[in-house]
Amino acid sequence: MEAGCHADTSGLLGNAPLRRHAVAACAANVVISIGSTLLYLLELYHLPGSPLFANQLNAAFQVVICGALLCFIRFFGSPAQPLYIAPCRWAELALLFAMQNTLEIASIDGLGHDNGALAPILFQAVIPMTLCASSVLLGRKYLPMHWLAAGVVLAGIAVAYTPNCATASLAHRWPWAVLLVVSRVPQSLANVRLEGLMAQCTLKGSVEPVLQAGFFTSLLALAFNVPLGLLLCLGSGLPLDALRADYHLGLESLQGLGGHAAAWPAAAAFALPGTLFTLSEFHVLQQASASTYFLLVALELPLQAVAISMESIMGSLAGTFYPSLVWGLPLIVVGLSLWAYAEGTLCTEVRCALTDQR
Repeated sequence: MEAGCHADTSGLLGNAPLRRHAVAACAANVVISIGSTLLYLLELYHLPGSPLFANQLNAAFQVVICGALLCFIRFFGSPAQPLYIAPCRWAELALLFAMQNTLEIASIDGLGHDNGALAPILFQAVIPMTLCASSVLLGRKYLPMHWLAAGVVLAGIAVAYTPNCATASLAHRWPWAVLLVVSRVPQSLANVRLEGLMAQCTLKGSVEPVLQAGFFTSLLALAFNVPLGLLLCLGSGLPLDALRADYHLGLESLQGLGGHAAAWPAAAAFALPGTLFTLSEFHVLQQASASTYFLLVALELPLQAVAISMESIMGSLAGTFYPSLVWGLPLIVVGLSLWAYAEGTLCTEVRCALTDQR
């Protein structure tokens, strides 16, 4: 139980300086996630019909940026304790993340824009999955208050999005909804596995392990994305040439060929924020936990939707504003507060148990 509580007692539940690091990591993730999502939508708008190419392009950007930052730290900074992890473990993580991205791209496209409000609800399947996975794989202990907190957060998402769901066309697209839920399985496993690996680093404030994780998972994902794209074509009943067409159209759009406006400015604008989004996710895993991260994502989703609805931000790409997005936010905040209280209670129990043992 002591090992299972280690990740949190060193972060959200630890001493004041480390707790401040964890809170700062969570707050930064919320801000970076919202901003990077808006830029990602602009990138996809300029790369129509090429989501798999965009995924590969973004992975390449992350390799370059994380690699450059690692080199800078090694040569000009003060290198901290790196993560010494076997290549097969990095490959496992990269494969899980690549599977999640590929399945998510396919399922969201299959659901269609008229079911856009359904996806955020289905995304939340990752919360109970992560609670269960971290209990089994990391030996983490959760109190009934943790489960209540997670339930309140899920209720907040339901309040925010259920009134806006268009379920009429779902009768013909339910397999894509199932696929979207399935995509949460590799996402949950990857984040829980990475949380466990991050716990091996004793210097919780070090950014080097976070950069390592971003570099190696993105580098190996470049190799996994193509075969996973081919498997996706086979599973969807599409010709294998569909993957080549996706990449070919993406390259044309990037260069402004074939009557397309050049997409490289939008892709370049997303490169750094997109990398920061991945790094901020891994930083939350380092400072807090995978469960905490996915509860934060639940808070980010309605905030993103509100931002996307603003013409002052998105211009002609602005979506529809639904009041229910705001109604669900207080519930989510209450759920996060209950989660923080449960974490504090658990940490007190662990400390008392350790004191009694001594």
